[in-house]
Amino acid sequence: MSPHSSKKPIRFASINIERNKHLDTVSNFLKDYKPEVLCIQELLECHVSRFEKELAMRCTFVPAMKVHEFIDNPDTPLVLEGMGIFTPVSPANVRTFYYKGDPNIIPIYSKDASGFVVGNFFLLIVDVIIEDIPYTFITTHFTWTIGGETTDEQRIHLKKILGFLETVPGFVMAGDFNAPRGREIFQTLASKYKDNIPKEYTTSIDKNLHRAGDLQLMVDGLFTTPDYVATDVKLSDGVSDHMAVTAVVSKNI
Repeated sequence: MSPHSSKKPIRFASINIERNKHLDTVSNFLKDYKPEVLCIQELLECHVSRFEKELAMRCTFVPAMKVHEFIDNPDTPLVLEGMGIFTPVSPANVRTFYYKGDPNIIPIYSKDASGFVVGNFFLLIVDVIIEDIPYTFITTHFTWTIGGETTDEQRIHLKKILGFLETVPGFVMAGDFNAPRGREIFQTLASKYKDNIPKEYTTSIDKNLHRAGDLQLMVDGLFTTPDYVATDVKLSDGVSDHMAVTAVVSKNI
């Protein structure tokens, strides 16, 4: 029997929301789009309940670092920042794979002598069963570098990630990869998994909301293994400093 797509495709979204800087525009976008599975990077734990309530979804949150609630104001309290995957039902399985850092130690956000971010970096993997069909979703916020340049540290982290992904039968992986399309890291991923971002998009940075302005860097990705299909993939601006990635995801069964 030839494979066919699942009867009920899933509305999917992934957004780097830049902590608390764009909460209202993010909320408005999500309430309008109504994703059934949602990945958020740079999510503050204190905002998880807000999104859960607004979207009627359940969040799996894992912290990456401690940041000041208003990151430019050191007088504000420290809160947890990390990533979350929102699903319509509780996950069947959750796991994390750390390619930098220690899950038992959550560092305070800072930059080292080279200007690189100090924090934990990991894959967040959620298995969820929707209408009796199992799905696997992965999100990450990959190692940041100056100007999106490829570094040896990124190469080491990517090698760890690829080794781990060999143990995952199939998945949808989205997030902020901090590695522009057309350069080594992104292209290595695209050589192994399908890059679903349409070629007409040349950047995922919102020039009106990002502090650096019009950066022509496609750093947000949506990758799938052959048993998943992503259609109607779009990037939307006016949401956060990174554009929102949306798609309709189905699984070959």
